[in-house]
Amino acid sequence: MHVITSSESGNLSSETLFMKYFILALFVAVAACKPERIDKAPEFPADLYITKVNKKAGIRLFINKIEIKDKAVIDAFVAGERNFHVESRDVTAEDKISFLSADTASMENLYNKMTVSKTGDQFIFRSVSDHWISPNDTQQFFYMYKYRSEPGRSRYDGKLAVNMMVVGYGDYSNVELSVFNYKIVRAGYYRDDSYFGSGSLYRSVATGKVFNEFDEAYLQTLTKTDTLAIEEYSYTFKVR
Repeated sequence: MHVITSSESGNLSSETLFMKYFILALFVAVAACKPERIDKAPEFPADLYITKVNKKAGIRLFINKIEIKDKAVIDAFVAGERNFHVESRDVTAEDKISFLSADTASMENLYNKMTVSKTGDQFIFRSVSDHWISPNDTQQFFYMYKYRSEPGRSRYDGKLAVNMMVVGYGDYSNVELSVFNYKIVRAGYYRDDSYFGSGSLYRSVATGKVFNEFDEAYLQTLTKTDTLAIEEYSYTFKVR
């Protein structure tokens, strides 16, 4: 029988300790070599096509600042308006967003060229060319847009220059664009301030489809003779 001396016992402990450190160091080295996930860089140009319509809350109707819930009243107000009652069949497969670079895009059938700013998953598209709207239109519907430029210089006919803005969420291969339809009817009394003027009743109607988000603050501008319907939804665009 061989008896282990104190000297041999110490050597065995050192070897055991060495193996433990060696295994630990090997584990750390392997972990350090583990490849990190790297997101694929976007490729440009990239064409994204509409794939579906995403419905939200349906049509909302406001008279003055009060929301009307009666479906029959809502349907009667928007009857005959082509944009309302959004369905999946409204998708036009060839409508597209084209990202020319990370900060430049164009939207077929909408705006030829737009600058792009991206914060997190939010895209803000801004038209490069000026669009001209009348001061009346500015008050009538432009302030419905949550994202908008301030009116700029005026033209010979009194119209004001603005940049149109579009908002979306996602990445360069998959974007969900915000859209809303609107119809607003205003009625009132127009006073003619000329010497012989007596004034008259008026009624104005404006309808449209906007690639933006509706600004809820606009509801506070409605008066007792104003009726507004809005329908919010979104389009999903994807690379094919």
